Amino acid sequence: MASAQDSVAFLTALSTDGSVDGSVPPLAVYTGENIFGRDDCHVFGKKISRKHLRLTAWSDEREDHFDVYVLGPNPVEVFSGRGKVKVKPKECCVIGDTDVIYFLPNDLPFRLNVCHRKECSTVSNTVVETTHRTITRVISTSVPSAVSKDVNNSGVKKRHLADDEGAWNQLKFYHLLLLLTSVHFIVETQEEINWHRNDANAGTVPMIASGRSLKPVEIPASKLRRTKFSLNFPPSSFHLLHTTGLPQSANSGCVRLQDVIEGDVQVAILSNYMVDVDWILSECPLLRRIPVIMIHGERGGSLDLLNNRKSKNWVLYQPPLPISFGTHHSKAMLLLYETGLRVVVHTANLIHADWNNKTQGLWMQDFPRKTSLTHRVSSGFEEDLVEYLTHLKWEGYTTSLPSTGPIKVNAQFFRTFDFSSATVRLVASVPGYHRDRDISKFGHMKMLQLLKDERFDSDFVRSPLVFQFSSLGSINEQWIDEMRSSMSAGKTTSGDDLGIGEVSFVWPTVEDIRCSLEGYAAGNSVPSPQKNVKAVQKSYWAKWRADHCGRGRAMPHIKTYARYNGQTLAWFLLTSSNLSKAAWGSLQKQNSQLMIRSYELGVLFLPSTVQRAVGSTFSCTGNAHSKEIGRAEASTFSENEYQQLRGRPGRLVTTNWEDDPSFEPFARLPVPYSLPPPRYGPRDVPWSWDCVYTKPDIFGEVWPRDVQFYAAQGPM
Repeated sequence: MASAQDSVAFLTALSTDGSVDGSVPPLAVYTGENIFGRDDCHVFGKKISRKHLRLTAWSDEREDHFDVYVLGPNPVEVFSGRGKVKVKPKECCVIGDTDVIYFLPNDLPFRLNVCHRKECSTVSNTVVETTHRTITRVISTSVPSAVSKDVNNSGVKKRHLADDEGAWNQLKFYHLLLLLTSVHFIVETQEEINWHRNDANAGTVPMIASGRSLKPVEIPASKLRRTKFSLNFPPSSFHLLHTTGLPQSANSGCVRLQDVIEGDVQVAILSNYMVDVDWILSECPLLRRIPVIMIHGERGGSLDLLNNRKSKNWVLYQPPLPISFGTHHSKAMLLLYETGLRVVVHTANLIHADWNNKTQGLWMQDFPRKTSLTHRVSSGFEEDLVEYLTHLKWEGYTTSLPSTGPIKVNAQFFRTFDFSSATVRLVASVPGYHRDRDISKFGHMKMLQLLKDERFDSDFVRSPLVFQFSSLGSINEQWIDEMRSSMSAGKTTSGDDLGIGEVSFVWPTVEDIRCSLEGYAAGNSVPSPQKNVKAVQKSYWAKWRADHCGRGRAMPHIKTYARYNGQTLAWFLLTSSNLSKAAWGSLQKQNSQLMIRSYELGVLFLPSTVQRAVGSTFSCTGNAHSKEIGRAEASTFSENEYQQLRGRPGRLVTTNWEDDPSFEPFARLPVPYSLPPPRYGPRDVPWSWDCVYTKPDIFGEVWPRDVQFYAAQGPM
């Protein structure tokens, strides 16, 4: 890891008036060659190339020296005491302390601030620690409002100060102090900082993460699709989690943990892999007062931490793992209310970073209790859920509810709820050697069974598949073909097979991770070794591109699989399953046995399930679901129109879909990456978490580095 003493200088962004632009992080300059480009400047457009200029730092016994060499196709300008000089491509120029580099002529100025060796050596640790504490208080109380607007033809946003000049000057003082000590802004609280903007379409807002640096994110209005989402959580769609540091428009319709665990919950069953007790209790104090059954996958020291810090009303359960190298990886919630049950399936660990800094997905739906008329009625969703819970081998929990008295909450208890309106099917994995009829109940063979029974539009014949995941197991071409075969199942309405589709793997590049909201720290949640990555042919790799929803720099921890044609989806799966044999299973013994190592859970959106959302308004908290027919801004429908819609096949589309729905019922799904996903270029390198990366990220860090997951535990 590069320490503060390794930095010999910083490039500090300047505003048009020559003052420091605190919204752009300083660029650390190290001894040797330093490459800077548009990712470092936080700008969009191709006038600045990814490798725009090279700044070489070297020193002799008396002083430091800095040479600028233009790598990109456009010139830069250097302003010094001798005047302004234009440096053309493949030309070099010598610069010194306080000289200003314009990355484009008359635009994007950065001042070189040299860390003089004598001055740096006299800065004490006490000053640094005091600055950390002070800047935390200043940021949390004194961040000014700002106004963003376009001022030039290149589309670059210039920040202009609004009213709070005193607070801004105070903030600039500490910002400069941090620059001199080579220390980043450290934010020790989990509060959000709101920067109010007059321009609601674009702007810069801060990102907060416990023990992390403060970084702004700028998203131009042209990059964001103006999509309206219902805030009442329509069950025929899913939601992205709210990401700290994005403009309000990018978080429209997104959810937080408090939006999910709300109301008069009587019992909470939480299923997850990683659990930070301190964080979740601070987010949801309700979980201190009600029975909580935590089905988890923690081990070792993190399990000891969970046991030591959990509330007395919590019961921990770890499902058996009969096959080596398996995990309990399912992420779900079963929230019991007086009036019904809320089922939640999502992709985030119960830790701060997963619910604040990454791209994640969540589906939820509320279900009423069965009545005397429906108590004998079952559904595919009900069978999926009870089958999965039974395989957890959880004996259950006895409690008492005001309306029912003593009850035993176990797998069979959930048959008391009416799941006939479920808008998805569950796709689960449980460890074991599954044979005979059980072979089609789990893993990719469950997908094959569900898709085989569905009828699709003929537009999806031989249409492409996309696999998007955040961890890659040890796989080979034979197993990829096995997965592709299952995911390609299904017939058209006329009975023809859909046929095998071409597959893309959406996976972040090294540059995506380096320039992300978290810098290299994001790579710790994309855990795949180089040997697994290299085993995959490069033709499969596709880029993570999420400009339409503002999440290009929020690295994906979401896992999705889909078949698509343009912006129309044959089906869509939101799941905890990464691309591995452990998660999906592997066929053995001449395809008569499916071996699975881990517990996983996902929800599958199908055309046949979409119409169940028409008129579905039940809510455990009294907030009826919004009608979600056609466009988000569509008007209401008469009862006769609802009855007609119920009998018609559904359609799944992305939020980029713009065709006229003609009152056809469909689910508009916020797929967070571009379809079709762009392929890797010749210079793109897929991320591997066990490699060494020496080019500093946006925090000036290199990889590997320590990452903190739990509030009560140090970096790991």
